[in-house]
Amino acid sequence: MRRIVLTYIFLSVIGIWGAMAQNTLNPMNNRDRFGNQIDPNTQPDNLEDSTNTEIQSLPPKLYMWKLSETLGNRTIIPADTASLNFQSTNLVEGMFGHYNYLGNLGSPRLSRLFFEREESEPTIFMAPFSSFFIRPDQVLFTNSNVPYTNLTYYKAGNKVNGEERFKSYFSVNVNKQLAFGFNIDYLYGRGYYQNQSTSHFNAGLFGSYIGEKYQVQAVYNNFFLKMNENGGIADDQYITRPENMSGGKKEYESTTIPVKLERSSNRNKDFYIYLTQRYRLGFTRKVRSTQEGKPTESAPQASSSPSSEAKISASNNDIALPNDSIASKSVGTLAAVNDSLPSVSTADNDSLFEEEFVPVTSFIHTLKVERSRHQFRSGSEPEGFFPEDYKLYKNYSNDSTTAFSVKNVFGIALLEGFNKYAKAGLTAYISHKFSRYDLMNTDTLTNMRRIRYTEQEIFLGGELAKREGKLLHYNVNGEVGLVDKAIGQFRVNANLDLNFRLWKDTVNFYARGYVSNTLPSFYMRHYHSNHYNWDNDN
Repeated sequence: MRRIVLTYIFLSVIGIWGAMAQNTLNPMNNRDRFGNQIDPNTQPDNLEDSTNTEIQSLPPKLYMWKLSETLGNRTIIPADTASLNFQSTNLVEGMFGHYNYLGNLGSPRLSRLFFEREESEPTIFMAPFSSFFIRPDQVLFTNSNVPYTNLTYYKAGNKVNGEERFKSYFSVNVNKQLAFGFNIDYLYGRGYYQNQSTSHFNAGLFGSYIGEKYQVQAVYNNFFLKMNENGGIADDQYITRPENMSGGKKEYESTTIPVKLERSSNRNKDFYIYLTQRYRLGFTRKVRSTQEGKPTESAPQASSSPSSEAKISASNNDIALPNDSIASKSVGTLAAVNDSLPSVSTADNDSLFEEEFVPVTSFIHTLKVERSRHQFRSGSEPEGFFPEDYKLYKNYSNDSTTAFSVKNVFGIALLEGFNKYAKAGLTAYISHKFSRYDLMNTDTLTNMRRIRYTEQEIFLGGELAKREGKLLHYNVNGEVGLVDKAIGQFRVNANLDLNFRLWKDTVNFYARGYVSNTLPSFYMRHYHSNHYNWDNDN
C-alpha cells in the first residue's frame, strides 16, 4: 500500500508540473479577447483591461485517439464525458453481460461470444483479466488546450463482501503538438466466498508529439495482479441441497461455506513499453486563408484533396485539430470564388494564402518491449485435488514462469488523399519478434532449476485502407510468416462499413471477416509446474 501511495504522489507532482508548464509555455493563456499579448506583470488584479472589459478564459477543446498496435495508425474518438450507463462500465460481465466470470470484481472472465475472444497475449495467465489489463491499442491519448483530469470511484457492498475501484486519468499539453499524462487504476474485491479476494494495481505514463512531419507516441504500463484461489466450494450440496449438510441444523452464508483450497494465490506481474513513430515526406501548397489567419480553401493550382494525415491549425487560439477530417474544395469552385474577389495587387493577393504541408509517404517504426511473470503458491493442498504430482515440492506448490519479448515493426506507407487519384492508402511492413520463456524443470534428476526457450518470428505484411469520406470505408490487412516459428502462419482481416442516407436517417452496413492459420501460443505448447507438465509442438 505504501508503494501505491508513493507512486500516486509522484505522478500527481508530474501532473502539477505539466499544468504549470502549459500555462507558462502556451501563449494562448495570456491573450485578451482581441488576441493581444497580456503582460502578467502589469495585468490588473480584477482581470480587466483599460476599457474595463472583463477578460474571459478560453473554452476547453480536446480530442482523444487510440492506436493500432502493429502500425500505430491513429483513430480519433470523442471524449466520453456522458453519464449514460456509467453504472455498467465497471462490470466484469461486460456492458451487455456476455462474459462468464467467477462472481468477484477483478476475477478472470471469458466471453461467451467466440469472435470476441482475443489471442492469449501476452500470456494465457494475463488474458482472462481483460476487464483490468489494458493493451496498447486500448490506451487513450489526449490533446487539449487545458489540463484534463478524470477521476472515477466505484463502491459496492459492505466490509465483508464489498468491492472498490479507483481510477485516475490526467493529461496536459505543453504546446499544440506535445502532450503527456498518467493513469492509475486500483481495484480491491473482497469476494462473496472464502479465499476469493482480488487486488489489482496499474500505473502508467503516456506521451505524444504530433508534428507536421514527425509524430511519436509512447506508453509505459505496469500491472500487478493478486488473486486468492479457493478451488471451488467443497461440496455442491451446500448450495443445491443445504438441508443435507450438517443434518439440516445449520444455515450457511456464502462466506461460511467450506472451500477446497486455503492459503493459495495467483500473482501476475506485467509491464510493457510501447512506442510508435513515423516521419512523413510530402510537398507544400498554398491554401486560402481568412483575415483571422484560418486556412479555408485551396489555392486554384491545388486540385486534389489532402491526405488523411494532413494537418491544419485552426488558429493561435485553437489546439491542433485531428488530421483525419480536412478536405479541400474542387478547382472549379475555387476558381469561381477567386473570380468574384475584387481586384487586388499581387502583394495583397499573396497575403490571402498560406502554406499547407501535404504528406505523401510515411516511414513507420513500432517497438514493444514486454515482460510478464506468473506465480502460483499454495500452502496446503488436499489429497487428490490435483491430477498429477511431479514432486518438485511436497504438500505445497510454488510454481512460476517468466515471458520476455521484443517486437519491432518497420513499414512504409503511401498515404490516402494526397491527390484525386489516391482513393486509398497502401502500407507494406516487416515485423520481427524475439521471445524468451523460462520454465521450471520437472526432471528432479538434473541440477538445472530452469529451462529456457527462445523463439524468433518474422512476418511480412501489408494493408489497404480507405478511411476518408462519409459513404464507404474499408480496411484489409494481412501478413505471412517467413522465419522460424512464423513459417506457415498467416492472417488476413477485412473490415467494411457503408453509410448512406435513408429519408431523414442514416443506414449503416458493417461487414467483418478474417481467416488465419496460426501456431498456438507458447504456453499452450509448453508448460512445467508442480502438478502440470506438457511439451507439444505438433
